[in-house]
Amino acid sequence: MTVKHSDQVVHLTEYELRHLAEHLEASGRVEELHRLLALETSEQQNLWYEEKNAFGDAAGFVADVVRAWQLADKTYCKHNDELSGRIIGLQIRYALILASINSFAINVPAELVPSLVVNGIWIPEQALAYVHQIPHLNQQSATLIELAPHLPQSLVIEEITRVYGISDEKLRVKTLSGLIPCLPDNQYYSALEELLSILQQSSDDALQRDVLERLAPNLPKTYLEQALAIARGIDTLGIRMEALRSIAPYLPEPERSQVWKEALADWDALSNSKYRTDTIAELAPHLPSPLLKNSLRKAKKILDNDWWKKVFAEISPFLSPPRLQEALIDAREIRSHSLRAEALIALAPHLPERERLSVLKNTLVAVKKI
Repeated sequence: MTVKHSDQVVHLTEYELRHLAEHLEASGRVEELHRLLALETSEQQNLWYEEKNAFGDAAGFVADVVRAWQLADKTYCKHNDELSGRIIGLQIRYALILASINSFAINVPAELVPSLVVNGIWIPEQALAYVHQIPHLNQQSATLIELAPHLPQSLVIEEITRVYGISDEKLRVKTLSGLIPCLPDNQYYSALEELLSILQQSSDDALQRDVLERLAPNLPKTYLEQALAIARGIDTLGIRMEALRSIAPYLPEPERSQVWKEALADWDALSNSKYRTDTIAELAPHLPSPLLKNSLRKAKKILDNDWWKKVFAEISPFLSPPRLQEALIDAREIRSHSLRAEALIALAPHLPERERLSVLKNTLVAVKKI
């Protein structure tokens, strides 16, 4: 097929869109391929990209650009100034196209991609093709994990096959932990068992914690004991505490209370006051009342005055109303402007409306002084 005008492109079938560039190269019609990649929409967007992308084949567009670039390289002739100048122009143009695609892929937030699918702006194949264009593998993995729950299971299976080929074990395991929960039941359990086995043998404490945090909310009860054993086997104190914290809410009693006690014991042995403050505030919503009161007593003994007031402000919404007012008084007395602002921000949503407005104004004053 010969394509000379933009109106011809918009009437191509999906098969023709996927294979036209390949056919043009095979038949020696290289100039037609260059013209095809230069066509624009009425909004001055690249027409070939828009049509390919609409069918979820952005990766195919990239392949077509690379194909045309390589053909331009072969045509280059340093003894013909006119021809060489044109070829150099094509090479620059194709380099800019690929750079633009990479830049777009880098700048779209991971959480936006599934929203585009959910709201019908992109089809799943289109979103997945975009993910594959992200040049930074960690960002690609994070985006794929966000997108996975919104993909057909057939595409999830294809992606898991691709992810198994990632050479970086840490990236491979983290990505699998986000994809495996989206598998159909007949593949989920075997894949989960394999993943937990890999995790149990790993010496990377942070990787074990990250994967357990991701798996815990949907982990079948029969696998909770194995996950707990992995968490308890983590050597690094703070990381072990975080892993235990992620599993504890899903355990039955009395084991749940026991694991919270273990997490608190790890917290009690931490030396970094900033880290202790942040982590005890994260533990608080999940602690039974006796454990919470006990942790507050320990925090007050260990932390310096400003840090204690900050953590008290963050925890107080989980206590009785009188303690909330006590925390507000303490928070207003914090000397550090940044800590005072953080404490007031934590308290504000839990206050009556009139008092909340006053607290937010005080917070703004504190922020301006930072």
